[in-house]
Amino acid sequence: MKSRIYKPKTIKEAIAELETFLQSDMWSKFKDEKIKGEIYKRDDKFNNEEDMIKYLKNHFDILRKQIKRLRWTYTK
Repeated sequence: MKSRIYKPKTIKEAIAELETFLQSDMWSKFKDEKIKGEIYKRDDKFNNEEDMIKYLKNHFDILRKQIKRLRWTYTK
């Protein structure tokens, strides 16, 4: 699955997008989901705390890059 690259216009928007993404994505990495009577299992579940920390670090690194790009854009 290919991820879309999100290009926020403000730092506030970048943070809100990350928060929305994490709220919708993380829960199913801990627990199987039941949707319309069917159980959906993810192949990329967290196996341990280290996996979860790597996942969060990766997404916060993306946020840092977005903020850095926004700051650079506004200082031109």
